[in-house]
Amino acid sequence: MQEVLRDAKSLLRRENYRCTAQREVILELLARHSRRHYTAEEIHQSLRDENPQLGLSTVYRTLVVLEDVGLIRRLDVGDGVSRYEFDADDAAPHCHLICIRCGDVRDIACPVPQEMQSLIEAESFQITDYSMSFFGMCSHCTRRVRDGKIGDPGEDIHLMQ
Repeated sequence: MQEVLRDAKSLLRRENYRCTAQREVILELLARHSRRHYTAEEIHQSLRDENPQLGLSTVYRTLVVLEDVGLIRRLDVGDGVSRYEFDADDAAPHCHLICIRCGDVRDIACPVPQEMQSLIEAESFQITDYSMSFFGMCSHCTRRVRDGKIGDPGEDIHLMQ
């Protein structure tokens, strides 16, 4: 973890950004919980007790910088709220499973299917990265619908409006 953070700080400096205390704590949170997809508000709430000087506007500005230099990735799950994940150099490309009921986002391994790879190569296109998202219901929400604890998914899908 320390090596990852040291490399991230070096990248910030190479890109002519200062490595401020606020940037460090946000980057550390995202790196430490690299499988989690935080909103700016969640980042702010997670850090504000130990960093009372950290304002929400600073979080937003920091996320723009970290995304700009390629340290984090912004994810749109269709609800109008951006989520962010740490983008480690050694992380394999992955896809996202997004629950349209509760908003849960999970990573899954997602290699490019051979059929797609052939089509892409036919266009003489070199892939450097990719992102795919699948929308549906997580097992928890599916079980709740089946048990009648919540309505049918078509009745009140709140994320996809």
